[in-house]
Amino acid sequence: MDSPHSLHLVHVKLLAADLLTLTSRHTSPPSFARCGRTVTRAEIVGVVVSRDRREKFLRFLVDDGTGCVPCVLWLNHQYLNANNSSSRGSDSDPTAEMALRMSEVMSLGTVLRVRGRIVLYRGAIQIAVRDVVLEKDPNVEDLVLLVNVHVIMVRIELNMREYGQPHYHLVRIAIEKEKQSNQRYRCSMLIWLMRTEKADILGVQP
Repeated sequence: MDSPHSLHLVHVKLLAADLLTLTSRHTSPPSFARCGRTVTRAEIVGVVVSRDRREKFLRFLVDDGTGCVPCVLWLNHQYLNANNSSSRGSDSDPTAEMALRMSEVMSLGTVLRVRGRIVLYRGAIQIAVRDVVLEKDPNVEDLVLLVNVHVIMVRIELNMREYGQPHYHLVRIAIEKEKQSNQRYRCSMLIWLMRTEKADILGVQP
């Protein structure tokens, strides 16, 4: 029976920054943990910023403003169902056909909602895609970025008791830069603040 702290069958909505820093457990197959809970599947929303189509798979990067998540969509059913020894005759494979249809919507600059298994490839985390939804609302990208910034800000506010006013001051500078710019700030300052040790933050000059 799964642990009450396991999210084994749930596609957990994660920021790219959180997904890429999950703790890998030495199991077979590899499993991952976040805040003490086992996470095996994820959902992310972002912009396709890189695309590499091969014969058997499509590899692409999804940027949600906090980082870029490598994703792979397998186009051949042999990988998706490795134990399937059925005939390879003229009958079409619905799984492969669905994967091909999904690959057609993944052009550069499109906003996608991606769900799939979290896997390791050459020591790096990526998503083995299960399904993809094209977000047709032109405001989705900005909305996702704002939600991500809000999540980060909540975490920073919770950490202010430990880091003190210098930390708060740097966060406000990042917010003002966002307000004054016509381009999205991409949250890099905020992510950096979250990952930096207390001593470094107190010594940083913006």
